[in-house]
Amino acid sequence: MGKNIKDIVKNMPLFSKQNIAIYYKGKINTLNAQIKYAFKTGDILKLKNGLYMSNDFYIRTKDKDGLKEYIASQLKSPSYLSREYVMQKYNLLTEAIYGITSVTLKTRKQYQNFLGSFIYYSIKKDFYFGYDEKRFLSNVYFEANKSKAVFDYLYLKKNISKNLKQEILEDLRINWENFSKNDFNLFYDYCLKSKSKKMKRIANILKKSIYK
Repeated sequence: MGKNIKDIVKNMPLFSKQNIAIYYKGKINTLNAQIKYAFKTGDILKLKNGLYMSNDFYIRTKDKDGLKEYIASQLKSPSYLSREYVMQKYNLLTEAIYGITSVTLKTRKQYQNFLGSFIYYSIKKDFYFGYDEKRFLSNVYFEANKSKAVFDYLYLKKNISKNLKQEILEDLRINWENFSKNDFNLFYDYCLKSKSKKMKRIANILKKSIYK
């Protein structure tokens, strides 16, 4: 029958049935049976419906954070890491964040699997920018720069208080001391580019209160 599914997928960061169907020469029933059995034995792990990971690969991977970030880009594509997850990396948030947040051109979605929680926020195509290329092994994914992560967080945030100044400077508990003047200048440019009244107000509040 050829290779066992465990051997086929052991070096793949993730895979779908379509990725490995060639090894089964059209024998879909055999493929389905092997996947079902591999689930039972714990040899493969489910990321979402139709997308899987080898337990062997997961155990052998030392860079678990890089793996999670790459998987985030694959659960929903196109997308890039942003908002709270990236802000936490730069110590911009007082409270700990549990989960990976991303921005996508598609509809909002959340996935929960053995790696954790993956939350996707929908943004308009005009605002899909401000991210850098990163790599996990030979695989490419994208992450917002510090300024864009803050922009995405505030732009996409619902239920902003009527007292916008208090919310931005105090209530949201953003550590602005870790957001440099250069970071703010880029953020300010994003706010002007967005043509959003809310973001222009936020930019001016910060400019008058902190980045004079």
